[in-house]
Amino acid sequence: MKKVLSVLLTIIFVVMPLSILADDAATTSNFIQASDQIIKQYMDATDALVDTIVNSSTNVSVSGTTYYVSSSMGDDSNDGLTESTPWKTISKVSNFAGFNDGDAVMFKRGDEFRYTGTLKAQNGVTYSAYGSGAKPKLICSVDASGADNWQLTDTAHVYKYLGEVGGLDTNVGAIVFNDGAAWGIHVMKGADGNRVNNGSVFNGIQSYVTETGVFEGVDSLSSNLEFWHDTADEILYVYSEYGNPGAVFESIELVDDDAAITLQVKTFEQADSVIETNQYSHDILIDNLEIFGACFGVSGQSVKDVTVQYCVFKWIGGCIQNANGMAVTGLEYARYGNAVESFGACDNFVIQYNYASQVYDCAWTAQHTGVKTFNDLVIRNNVAEFANTGPEVWLNANGGSGAVVTNMKIYDNYNRFMGYGWSHERPGDGPHGGVFYGAYVTHQTEGSTFSNNDVYNNVSLFVASSLGNARFIHSNTYNFHDNIYIMEEGTKFGKLDPWDGATTYMYDAEDIATLTAAGYESGSIFYYTEEDLYGNMYDLYMPYGNEADIYGDVDSDGVVNAVDLVKISRRLANWFGYEDYKNPNADVDNDGAFSVKDGIILSRHWAGWLGYENLPYGG
Repeated sequence: MKKVLSVLLTIIFVVMPLSILADDAATTSNFIQASDQIIKQYMDATDALVDTIVNSSTNVSVSGTTYYVSSSMGDDSNDGLTESTPWKTISKVSNFAGFNDGDAVMFKRGDEFRYTGTLKAQNGVTYSAYGSGAKPKLICSVDASGADNWQLTDTAHVYKYLGEVGGLDTNVGAIVFNDGAAWGIHVMKGADGNRVNNGSVFNGIQSYVTETGVFEGVDSLSSNLEFWHDTADEILYVYSEYGNPGAVFESIELVDDDAAITLQVKTFEQADSVIETNQYSHDILIDNLEIFGACFGVSGQSVKDVTVQYCVFKWIGGCIQNANGMAVTGLEYARYGNAVESFGACDNFVIQYNYASQVYDCAWTAQHTGVKTFNDLVIRNNVAEFANTGPEVWLNANGGSGAVVTNMKIYDNYNRFMGYGWSHERPGDGPHGGVFYGAYVTHQTEGSTFSNNDVYNNVSLFVASSLGNARFIHSNTYNFHDNIYIMEEGTKFGKLDPWDGATTYMYDAEDIATLTAAGYESGSIFYYTEEDLYGNMYDLYMPYGNEADIYGDVDSDGVVNAVDLVKISRRLANWFGYEDYKNPNADVDNDGAFSVKDGIILSRHWAGWLGYENLPYGG
């Protein structure tokens, strides 16, 4: 009976409109203190949708020829036409010239495909999965594991990677240790010659404030897991007081600036009246794939009739936009990398039922820096967490007017912990938006058309900021309504005027009342908490009814070791599958709660810091 009830609750959380979930609060006030029950309700709903996406089955229609690909069983000399004669590599798929409209490429579930470069997705073709088990995993990062791949330099605690990482045309945007238990902090030189200031950062093990001052190459590395990619000499350096990174960490992945999947374009003699270009990708379906360690997950230029669905994206982006050292935004480098993007016009671009975690920039975006048309853009039923932004729509009409945005629908998305984790590592004003981020240069809007655009029924959970630059809202170009926000009171809600004289609205009763009185966010509910639940919300899921057996022994195997550190880090990062680490051993400061502080203490204990030899620390 319990199992049946659990299934029914899962269905209710996924299917029930988000505005209905909050109807009990709508009858009183739209700025309400969040109860434990409300927080748990929406956290559980988010987890349920993640589970639906991660465990989705393949359900696609193929009208043409189906080609099969398996890294474990395949051979590129096969014909690829049956499950018993599959191709083997991404390269074979990218370079095959025989695809026709209606064909499909099916990757074997449970297989991993590691490759450099990009998978070229051709027009008219479906890319999905066959077989049973986990989604096929496309890995675009470089495996830098093993102590032999790293060498101590003449600079104290600085190690260099002995493998190839490319020159001026590429750069390492992220280093992922132990599948995300820890990550590197990118140290960069600004156009003024100084080290780019990232403020306070967290590397998955410890927090610290980044140093400032003149950039001095290797000598600018001063804190654990900071890295610098010297593109001139093609050497990657990492600072590690922990010791040789290859000996300390079981796995190390280097993310460079390739896109995992690039949507190929086709040139037409006659420019399409909607797309406004004679080059665009069309009739492509990306379905049921997992993508790890790429600068972009799925990247296209102008797109028409393109859908990305039931995919998982992890550790996307972080690369320098201009790798040869030229600054592109004032005095600071611009880093980029999105899970799913179209850079150009779009017509019937659908992004649905996808899960993205640890994305440096945007999870889902349509954007361009010139005048373009966005028509029938749909972003729905996605989960993004630990990213800078969930959905983004960016138009910057340089030198002209006439932009068109019609029938845009962004709804039923969950955005959790946006601006935290790796995505917090940003120069300037920090993370941008949870529910929405976008901009349009308003002094160039004359002649533009915005109609029938809605952002509704989205949930924003514990984000650094809910809205980014959104000046167009003043002109009612987009209709925000019936959204749910759960944030710490007094934090930044966002900007509605990103340009001259920008107004930043705070997440408090006064500013929310101002916005709603002006007709913004009709029907939306704003739940607030009085303390930083990012560090303490796990108390709701990790009640302690017993005393600890061995403090720090998170997996209860009788010893405290690096495995416990990995698992407590993943639990703190809310990794799917790590929800059940609830034993009191994790409460290493013995304060009756489980928070980021416990992860930091355990990491210092494991690293042998003076004063942290015994656990519980301070107990």
